Amino acid sequence: MMFASGLIFTNAVPSYAIATAMAEDPVTVHDTDTHQVQTLTVQDVNIETFQRDGYSVVAPPPPPPPIPQVSGVATAQTEATGSGGFDVRWPFAAPSPISSGFGPRTAPCGGCSSNHKGLDFNPGNGTQIQAIAGGVVRSAVSSDSGLGVHVIIEHEIDGTKVTSTYAHMQFGSVPLTKGQVIAAGDPVGRVGNTGASTGAHLHLEIAVAGEQIDPYAWLKAFAG
Repeated sequence: MMFASGLIFTNAVPSYAIATAMAEDPVTVHDTDTHQVQTLTVQDVNIETFQRDGYSVVAPPPPPPPIPQVSGVATAQTEATGSGGFDVRWPFAAPSPISSGFGPRTAPCGGCSSNHKGLDFNPGNGTQIQAIAGGVVRSAVSSDSGLGVHVIIEHEIDGTKVTSTYAHMQFGSVPLTKGQVIAAGDPVGRVGNTGASTGAHLHLEIAVAGEQIDPYAWLKAFAG
């Protein structure tokens, strides 16, 4: 009879209701056919809840953009323009040590200045020097005093007149002549030790609108 009553109870009450009732209080079942009353008490019931496993498909994120590689040396122009445009570069195709910056200093020799108007590069004797921008050669001097063998080039950068001076170069290394139009990166001469110099180096000066400025700061701004 208890088994039959249990079947009636199971069919008459939802499964989730059974679990809740059993977990809280004894259950009284009234059989309408036999008029008997059954009381069931269930102990130590562990209720487990099962959920359907769910999943979603997410498209993978796009790959990150490539990181640009900065070499510090601008790409060469395809032809000379005479104005220089915005193609500005360092005076050497590869990085070079700098031995003396722009501004006040202790003069390194009797004929050397204590207020340095340029920037001294030390890439090694005979290293090829390149024009920092396209322009027109204003002078090409072969001398063994002062700036020694040097070249002055006039450029137009961002609508402003700029001149660059390359000094202390080797005798016979300058391929340029006054009035010649050149492009950025064209050969200017080779590193030497002519004029008032204590060793092979390039003394580079830059003037903007006639005023000499720090070449390093200017090159960092325009050549990167």
